[in-house]
Amino acid sequence: MMDYLEKEFDTPPKLALADQNKTEQKKYQQMREKMQNLRMDIIFFGCMKYPELTSGMQFSPREMKWFMELQGNKSRALQKCEKKYPSLRQHYITSLDKIKHLDKEWEDKVRVMERLEDVEAILDQVERQLVTQNGTGDTYLFGKQFTIGDIDLIILLQQLDVLSLSERFWEGGTRPKLAAYYNRVKNRPSLKVAVEVNLMKHILYPKIRRNAGFLIGSVVLLTAVAVGAWWYTRS
Repeated sequence: MMDYLEKEFDTPPKLALADQNKTEQKKYQQMREKMQNLRMDIIFFGCMKYPELTSGMQFSPREMKWFMELQGNKSRALQKCEKKYPSLRQHYITSLDKIKHLDKEWEDKVRVMERLEDVEAILDQVERQLVTQNGTGDTYLFGKQFTIGDIDLIILLQQLDVLSLSERFWEGGTRPKLAAYYNRVKNRPSLKVAVEVNLMKHILYPKIRRNAGFLIGSVVLLTAVAVGAWWYTRS
């Protein structure tokens, strides 16, 4: 979505990585793909089921129960749609199969821990990349230009922060460059407006509950946050 907007609205400032050699461009694309391919859905529901994997879940028991029931509500809604719209039956069956598979994934603690290890791997790469920028106050993931890659990273860190995983992944000296980067970049006025630290707890939860939340998934959330961040960084 952000790449599409960047292409269609050809006005400065540009957020796609520019003026870099092919090696840096390749590294940039690979890092973005890895962040986007992380199974945050499994991590989200897995941490709900196994809060001991976090450093003190921020959600109340009532909120956690509601989120855990989310998948069941989605399944029932899809089953109703399957009967109501027979011409789209195969589409709904495929969606139901995906939900069943996801349920098996996040209910398996070992699987959830493996997905957290995937996060460790990409954040190790991010830490190494930040080291190459010498930690100066006016640089970002790939130099002085703030890019869509930075937005991808901020969205990932926001999700981990909400799930009380910041202590594991960057606080307490585990990844000092990443910690400094996050504390600095999240306070950019543009991103502060677009992406709040407690977005899911204070905005997403009540809004979804009011507006038939079982139809709204994490993909919609991330798209909204990403587009908001893109828009405000350009304004």
